[in-house]
Amino acid sequence: MKSTGLASILGAVLFTNAASFDAQSDATLQIYVRNFGRVPDDIMSVAKEELHKVFREIHIEIMWTDIPVDIVNGAVGQFNVQVLARSTFKDPSRRAALGSVQRTNRGTQSVHVFYDRIQEFQQASRGSTDRKTVTGRILAYAIAHELGHVLLKSMTHSSKGIMRAKWESSDIEDSAGTMFFASSEGDVIRKQLRKRTP
Repeated sequence: MKSTGLASILGAVLFTNAASFDAQSDATLQIYVRNFGRVPDDIMSVAKEELHKVFREIHIEIMWTDIPVDIVNGAVGQFNVQVLARSTFKDPSRRAALGSVQRTNRGTQSVHVFYDRIQEFQQASRGSTDRKTVTGRILAYAIAHELGHVLLKSMTHSSKGIMRAKWESSDIEDSAGTMFFASSEGDVIRKQLRKRTP
């Protein structure tokens, strides 16, 4: 019963996403998202929109599939994202981290982002943008950053853009968002996605 339910959900969402595919994109990134942190729907909607914006800047179309947390455990596809309620880091030196990349039992990598850390970052911001927009934007940037590590096959950070190790509140306040991948990073990511396409 659970497998049938998952297949139905995936089929419906993939059909919807395919219909809205950006013909100008050079590659497609299918991600499967579980909202274990119970992030409100309006904030998740902002995050989806912002994540699309980030990847379209490097000519990649995101196909986002929500997976109900009670349907199936483990990885669904190549790119799995788990939005967790709290950070899993016990090391104080990593307390500020908004996310991480974890290796699964199947040898794949899963992106984890931490809603409590995202909320803390939002609360430290002093801009005029509303809380929902800022929180959704930070969530999108955190997902994009960790996906960047997976797709670039590197845990190193850049000196600017979304792959910086540390962000400032000015990166997400007031403006329409200024955090993107560098063009060179976009080149590598597109190449990696083309290699993974059957």
